[in-house]
Amino acid sequence: VVEYLLLLQKKSETEPAAMEILLDSLWSLQYMVPSIMYSSAGTVTKCTVCGQDSQSSGECTTDTGFGSSSHSQLAGRFTHAVHFRLSTRLALENLQKHPLMSQAQEQVNQLCSTSAHIVFEGMVAKRLEALFRQGDEFASGVEHILLLQPGSNGGIGADVFLEQLAALAESSVAGGIQASHGAVICCVHTAATHVLMTRFAAAQQIQQFLRTPACAAVLQQD
Repeated sequence: VVEYLLLLQKKSETEPAAMEILLDSLWSLQYMVPSIMYSSAGTVTKCTVCGQDSQSSGECTTDTGFGSSSHSQLAGRFTHAVHFRLSTRLALENLQKHPLMSQAQEQVNQLCSTSAHIVFEGMVAKRLEALFRQGDEFASGVEHILLLQPGSNGGIGADVFLEQLAALAESSVAGGIQASHGAVICCVHTAATHVLMTRFAAAQQIQQFLRTPACAAVLQQD
């Protein structure tokens, strides 16, 4: 699948109610644009990294009222996020060219001072419920985004390591509902080459995941 994350920073003068309407309209595109398999939207609640040259990894958390969603780069920069899941890169292109998406982008330009996106090719279980995120567990929750960029070894073995990290996130140790991971297609303002996006039921589970030795080593640039 292709995971498309739209990051937004609302203007200081934009009312919260206006942002809620914008998020609702973006989230609702899943019912009007055939190429969208699933979408969600929410508020960025925490960000501890990502856009600086000295960083090799970053992690951030989004609380979502509609479903699941997203992340950001520089601490405090992005305030909201929208997540679209699509089947292929062609489906992504169709979404970006769709008239309804163009209309939504006009609203984004009016209400937000900054917008950016992260796109990566995700790997998830090949089951309909997993692909389309069906089930009560996806009604609301917290999405954690981990951005990785190559270290001194040039990223050798990154795919295997990310697969193992995703399995850890979904294990009983961390309790993640679903982990999607893969190589970056487009990631602005950062040199990240891989992304791990994990859906959790509660923020406390994220802390359990971050305390695992493997994840802690990544965040410490080990």
